Amino acid sequence: MNLSATQTVMPTRDDLSFQETNCGYSLTDAQLEADRCLQCKHQPCVTACPIHVPIPQFIKKIGENDLEAAYDIITSRSNFPNFCSRVCHVEHQCQGSCVRAIKGESVAINHLERFVSDHMSQKRLIKQASIDKKIAVIGSGPSGLACASDLAQLGYQVDIYEKEAYAGGIVSYGVPEYRLPHRWVYLEIEKIKELGVHFFYNSILGNNINLDVLKENYDAIYIAIGEEKMVPLNVPGENLPHVYNSFNYLKKVFENKIDDLLDFKKVIVIGGGNTAMDCARCAKRFGADVTIVYRRLYEDMPASASEIQEASKEGINFEFLASPVEIREDSIILTKREVISTDKQGRNKTVEIPNSNYSIEADAIILALGSKPDMRLRNKLGIQTDPKGRVLINDDYQTSISNIYSGGDMVRGADTVVRAIDAGKKAAKNIHEKILEPH
Repeated sequence: MNLSATQTVMPTRDDLSFQETNCGYSLTDAQLEADRCLQCKHQPCVTACPIHVPIPQFIKKIGENDLEAAYDIITSRSNFPNFCSRVCHVEHQCQGSCVRAIKGESVAINHLERFVSDHMSQKRLIKQASIDKKIAVIGSGPSGLACASDLAQLGYQVDIYEKEAYAGGIVSYGVPEYRLPHRWVYLEIEKIKELGVHFFYNSILGNNINLDVLKENYDAIYIAIGEEKMVPLNVPGENLPHVYNSFNYLKKVFENKIDDLLDFKKVIVIGGGNTAMDCARCAKRFGADVTIVYRRLYEDMPASASEIQEASKEGINFEFLASPVEIREDSIILTKREVISTDKQGRNKTVEIPNSNYSIEADAIILALGSKPDMRLRNKLGIQTDPKGRVLINDDYQTSISNIYSGGDMVRGADTVVRAIDAGKKAAKNIHEKILEPH
């Protein structure tokens, strides 16, 4: 057993390009890291994983050089290990619970999962005998894709309706290629298409797609459209042309509509999550001097520790205990904040310090403050929601409308990719059981 207290080093790319930053383990490195796993009987890493991947079991197979068996173990629970191994908040999930972390660094579960999935992702999906029932999935993000994939493998005819001109949702346009190369997203989508799943693009629910018409033509519907609106900043100047919300900014990057983005020399990003890190690191790759403004302290940032560290290593500046009060054409006005207490999650609560305004030069502002439901769409659909606009479901993932199911961000609020996948899988299981119920 490898008793090293530190993880096997992941080779990384030092240039500021859009090629993947992490270069991946070799077989030797993967087996060396796999040998650090203690193969715990109580398996806290599995408990902490939202989809309960049998982590010690697949790691053991790496040590035995049986990558196909390792991949089969992972995909018994996870539809898209290429996604999860690259974007999961592992320090708050599997790796955060690893026993190895008590006296050193956790086992690099994400790097090992990536190693297996990168080597075995050409393995195709298998469809069972056809079931003469049709399912509509609204939204082709991780939750919709997971639901569609599971149902199609069970034998259903599945149609996916997507509002964009491409599939993948947040893992397509919301995660830059240096973190998740788009080829892995395309590969998973092609494997789903091979199961007979049809994709209908530029299909907007409540606009050119009518829910009542879908109900007449499908035996069940799964809605996973996420949260559709960005949280506003609500300060003067927010609507100036050089102010972007994070979704629009990252879409421009994904769609390569970046001519205007290349002109910015001083970029301010407002927010502290992974999306803020993504926007900042993209702007840095376009040659800008970038500063992230966050109203709390470093230890309060919700972004993955690895993303914050990478951003810092790439030369991105951080302005803590500050919040915007006004945006101007050539600058942003900030006010200083101070810590007064902690909240229920243990994060510092801050308040503005009177008469502490100061300015930072900026020719572009990116708002990465999170997302919220589009209440006009929710009301148009007629599905019951809670006071925050999140869709209410029962234990079977059914909404208040018969045969309509929902999951992902539109139920939980903005959350992780792996939890969205989990919702899609559970909804597929319940749809299948409901349809096969004797009547």
